[in-house]
Amino acid sequence: EPATSTTEYPAEAEALFEIPPAKELSEKLSMAPIRDLRKAMGLNEKIFTINELFGGDKELYENAILMLNELDNFEQAKAYLLENMVLKFGWTTKDKKKKARNFINLVRRRYL
Repeated sequence: EPATSTTEYPAEAEALFEIPPAKELSEKLSMAPIRDLRKAMGLNEKIFTINELFGGDKELYENAILMLNELDNFEQAKAYLLENMVLKFGWTTKDKKKKARNFINLVRRRYL
């Protein structure tokens, strides 16, 4: 069992992982579990995600998805993303924040 990370990250990086409670039925439905992250996005969304959040690096994205599919829980996924993606690719910048939150919520559903 890997130890949970004790590394301190900037508050705005941590904030990406906070989840507002679902109020609308559509929000609740969008929290349905996902078994395989590779099948969770359509082609356009996938391309957009690779370009926006992974610096256009398709291989890096695919490796990240494989890793996220294998981890045991969302805490491990959060630590992995904080360590490897969030700061490196500027997920906290104004133009990427919403896309990053959407991707993180998709990842969260993998562990429901």
